[in-house]
This record gives sequence, C-alpha cells and structure tokens, in this order.
Amino acid sequence: MDGIKSPYITDTGVKFNVDKLLSLYKTVENTSGCFLTPIQCSAGHQNTLNFGTKNFGKVSDKDCTHLLSHFTGTYIEEVIHQVNTIFSDFFACRARFITLKSVDDLSGPSARSFHVDQQKNRLLIPIIDNEHSYLIMDNKLNKLELGKMYLLDTSVLHSPVNLHKTRERVNLGITLWSR
Repeated sequence: MDGIKSPYITDTGVKFNVDKLLSLYKTVENTSGCFLTPIQCSAGHQNTLNFGTKNFGKVSDKDCTHLLSHFTGTYIEEVIHQVNTIFSDFFACRARFITLKSVDDLSGPSARSFHVDQQKNRLLIPIIDNEHSYLIMDNKLNKLELGKMYLLDTSVLHSPVNLHKTRERVNLGITLWSR
C-alpha cells in the first residue's frame, strides 16, 4: 500500500533531511515519558526537556512557540524557520516528536483513538517508518513518505497507527496557527 488516499492530506513538495531529524530525536528519545516529546513549549519552560510529562497537553497549541533550549541552533530550528517562511499566514507552534511504539512494546501506545485536533492545520514529517504504519484519515489508509512534509486538515477524524510487531514509528508534528 503506497501513497495518499485522503483529500485531507496534501504533499507540500518539501523534503527534509531525515538523518538530521533522526539524530536529534535520538538525543531526546524516552525523555518525556509519553508518546509526545516537545520541541516547542510555552514561555518559561525552555530549559525543561521533560515538559511533556505534565504540561504539554494542558497548554494551548498557540502558546507553545518557544524552542526548547536543547534544540536551539540545531536543524530543528532551521526546519521551524523554513515552515514559518513557507506558511507565512501562519506560525509554527507546538512542534513535537510523536512516537508510536511497536505492537509488542508495551511501554507506550501503538495507535491513537480517532480524534480531531484543536487547530485544523497540522504538518507531519515522518522520520521513522515501517511497512505497517499508517495514518487513517477520511476512513482511508494513507502511507506517508520519510522526510516529506505533509499538510493535514485535522478537523476531520484521524488516527495514526503502527501495526508492526517490533519497529516504532516517529513523526515530527507541527501545528500551524493563523497569524
């Protein structure tokens, strides 16, 4: 199964360096204690790498615009700058690594329930993938390509799933908020 089947997913035509993103992910892997590892946070939390364990879900996306100091001067900062340039009517916020564990790894979820998001414009950049991970959107299985940036309309029901027995799936997720 290959490709995008849902009209709510747009390939932006932009591709990022997966190796650089992966190396940054490995510096924070398993530090947040949950499937979301923050890259941007609200004011005053820039030096708190484990911000995700208690605070990340309690703060509005639009307030998470401050880069964690761990990522200052890294390729992630370049990615966020490029996103802000490409989508100039919006600003990038609440950037995070979204990790879905393998089916056999009980330390975290391998899927999310169907849901809609607070803000409809979401970017996804797959950095670790496998043949059994998908994004279900519009009741269709969609396969995203490593390193490509996709714009999602997350005002419709969607769910990421990882059905692989031993390999995780990781995306860089970024919310776009209207200026």
